[in-house]
Amino acid sequence: MSRTRLLIAGAGGFGREVLAWAEAMPAEERDFEILGFLARGEGPLLPDGDLPIVGDEDTFPFEDGDRVVVAVGDPDLRRRIVARLEGRVRFQTIVHPTALVGPRCKVGEGSVICPGAVLTCDVEVGRHVIVNVGTTLGHDARVEDFVTLSCHVDVTGHAVVETGALLGSSVSVLPRARVGAGARVGAGSVVFKKAPAGAIVHGNPARRVGSVAPAGSPVS
Repeated sequence: MSRTRLLIAGAGGFGREVLAWAEAMPAEERDFEILGFLARGEGPLLPDGDLPIVGDEDTFPFEDGDRVVVAVGDPDLRRRIVARLEGRVRFQTIVHPTALVGPRCKVGEGSVICPGAVLTCDVEVGRHVIVNVGTTLGHDARVEDFVTLSCHVDVTGHAVVETGALLGSSVSVLPRARVGAGARVGAGSVVFKKAPAGAIVHGNPARRVGSVAPAGSPVS
């Protein structure tokens, strides 16, 4: 019986990292063989020794049982790629062996949990979420679909990060605070209560500095 083929959509820096994370999974959990990368156009040049670009997400001839992990940091682009793939292929979840996933945590399809990440207990992570290196999700935190959490982010107890938000490196989201859908939180920021949907916020405490969508309520 042949093993499942895994393809990595995205051949940039994060795609190469995901290749390493997938290869690091224990043999008993890795029920796939990694075929190569999917990238539109010629894609970036890959270092010698990395797997090749075997096609793109629009035209690749998937076989029954194939799986894809979308390794693209930008939440909006990741969502568009997933939309083009849905119904044609299944999605692979990657959990690095050094990540700690505590009791009653849920991790959705297609998400990537990177080295040193910690999900303490009763944490809910949605579909196609990136939990990057050294990030911690406290008890009862909820991270919705297509969120990107950069390295060393701290999402504390009962905090919520809504769909498609992006948190830069070393962001802290304090207990019961909420980051709205599509918001962008700059590196090193601290969200005390709320970052509105579609807002760009930065600082300690985080304050609005722009918008990626029509402005909503002020940061509180």
